Amino acid sequence: MKKKYYYDYQKILFNKSFIMLMLIILFIMSALFLIVALQGGLFSTVVFAVFIFIVTVLVFLGLHFITKMIEVLAIEINDKGIKIKDMNNYLWPKMILLTWEELEGFVVSKKSLAYGIALDDFNFNILSFATKSGEYEDLFVNVDLLDEPEILMQQLEERLTDVTEKKREELLKLSKVRQEIRYKKYRANEAGITVGPSLISWSQIKSIKVKGLLLAGFGGLKISYSNQSGQEKTLKIKPSQNNNYSDFIKYIVKQAREYEIEIDSLIYDMLKATASEAKMEVAIFVINIFVFFIFYLIIRVFYAFSAVTTIPIYAAMLFWIVIFIMTQVRQNKKRFAPDYTKMKQQFKLTIAASLSVVIAIVIFFMISPSSLDLIKGNNHSARGNYEQALSYYQEILAKYPDDDRVLFYTADTYYELDDYQKAFEHMEQLYKQSEGEMTKAGISFIFEILLAKEDSSQLEHWLDKVDQDYTDNESIIDLIKEIKTENEVGNY
Repeated sequence: MKKKYYYDYQKILFNKSFIMLMLIILFIMSALFLIVALQGGLFSTVVFAVFIFIVTVLVFLGLHFITKMIEVLAIEINDKGIKIKDMNNYLWPKMILLTWEELEGFVVSKKSLAYGIALDDFNFNILSFATKSGEYEDLFVNVDLLDEPEILMQQLEERLTDVTEKKREELLKLSKVRQEIRYKKYRANEAGITVGPSLISWSQIKSIKVKGLLLAGFGGLKISYSNQSGQEKTLKIKPSQNNNYSDFIKYIVKQAREYEIEIDSLIYDMLKATASEAKMEVAIFVINIFVFFIFYLIIRVFYAFSAVTTIPIYAAMLFWIVIFIMTQVRQNKKRFAPDYTKMKQQFKLTIAASLSVVIAIVIFFMISPSSLDLIKGNNHSARGNYEQALSYYQEILAKYPDDDRVLFYTADTYYELDDYQKAFEHMEQLYKQSEGEMTKAGISFIFEILLAKEDSSQLEHWLDKVDQDYTDNESIIDLIKEIKTENEVGNY
């Protein structure tokens, strides 16, 4: 008896959950790109929008054709046992043999593809295996994406026991025996759930589901029930990161199972974390959001500085990215469920990585105190506040009169203020400092200023001067010829 089962990736591409996820990602990407594009005007916005659409279509078509050509082995059943792919090793996943002797049974449960978000449309049937040692219980197979799921389940049922309910019972053990559990304004007992003066009996309850973001396993509950008049009502219970809330959920689920109430399987994932682990994961989540914001500022702001001065910052960011990937792989190694085995270690690594970024930025401003003025000046310039921007640039030039970047920004600001003489003076100083190594963009800006001044004699002088200084630079020579041609046509 040997049977191999493969993932049918066509089911992924045309699964409504995957399509919804792609659309969400596309929306987020579009929003980010449009924020950037709007700064460049209507044309840039349209170009970005068309570009995003074309890329999305091409990626989807590419995945469609690629998945037709590949076969990915998910699980193999033979006389010795089950061979299943260990996806904990993302780069080089290997097949692990679980013998029939070491297997206790199998577990089938609904898991969310959108990690941490309770959405019905993103739920899949996930098959995992319980071993007597518990060593390989994090191995899983997405049954919904297999080519022959019915045959697989039939084979397993012939050799193994479904221990799904047994494992769930283990999760529902209370911290201590109670007849009634109170949580905030709610009370749960054998009669039902009491909210203030009102009692919702267990027979009235139709379903219990997870509501909203499932962070650290502590999500809210949405209880659907019918009131005395037969009207459909919903009770929403907000989560709290403490053991009392965990016991409250366990008690409700235990009672619901007795009354055969529909229970969201994601609730069982909620019960895998302790209160302290939940708090640590929330802290990791908040810290990472904070560092993402810093990362955005670094990309937006520090691009103006030379690579040499910003090496500590980008090195710290790289360190944080590595740590972030490490913690996410450990935390989400099951992909469909939280893993809290090393939460304390993840928390310490996240703190260390985040602090390294903050310290690197502090050190940067300590060794380059005028950098803050430059950032302020650039921000004012981007908003069109050229007078304010100029005041910051002048403060820096008073301390560092030969700074190439600030000379250029000052010249550009004077140009925007229509003070072409001042703009030219700063670019002339920059030209002298460059000693024959000014970029084409810088030289082009000099000619742009001279054209705006409408001084034909000075323009001709500089055309000849640049021609002599950059005789070996073809692109600059072509630029000079172009300007000379336009000048000879009669612009001046």
